[in-house]
Amino acid sequence: PEDPFFRPEVSIHLPVYNERYVVRRLLAACAVMAEAYGIEKVSILILDDSDDDTAHEIDLIVGEYSHKNIKMDVLRRTNRSGFKAGALQAALEQTREEFIAIFDADFIPPADVLMRSLPFFAHNERLGIIQSRWTHLNRDFNFLTRAIALGIDVHFFIEQTGRYSAECFQNFNGSGGVLRKKYVQQAGGWSADTLAEDLDLSYRMQCLGYRILYLQDLH
Repeated sequence: PEDPFFRPEVSIHLPVYNERYVVRRLLAACAVMAEAYGIEKVSILILDDSDDDTAHEIDLIVGEYSHKNIKMDVLRRTNRSGFKAGALQAALEQTREEFIAIFDADFIPPADVLMRSLPFFAHNERLGIIQSRWTHLNRDFNFLTRAIALGIDVHFFIEQTGRYSAECFQNFNGSGGVLRKKYVQQAGGWSADTLAEDLDLSYRMQCLGYRILYLQDLH
């Protein structure tokens, strides 16, 4: 559904660890996404656990975008406790926005992803997570990338679609999704007790009666 009047505040969480080759591309895409949605409604939080020169590159980029009124901040921890789950939990605890969008460092989210996903939350109060489909920049680079792309396509075209159609439990894939913060908190937040913190949280949220919407055409 399209609802131009539903523009809640969104915090974009970007977990990063030693990603100097792709972090500028990621932040550029998120800045465009913020401008398309409304820069006054979006904050970009970089969860930087890097121990190489990625940190320096991030600081340069944040300085560049500060002159464009893009709200872009960096969260750095004193240690990598809990790894990605720990970084996401630390960000959750200091996020005031109603919704959280998460993208891994190698993603390039489209400019309209927030405008096309957030309206669904307005129509379903029990909706806790929206998961989009993953696509690939380098599918045809070599035989390995073709095989990996095929495997991921099987998950998103067959598994996720089948689970959604059968009204079975689904999983948040850890990136390319939007979460309603209060339901994440009610479910206990991010746990580092498992390597699959995304699957773990999504199942805990569904056990509380909240739903996951899978959008195959949003990628």
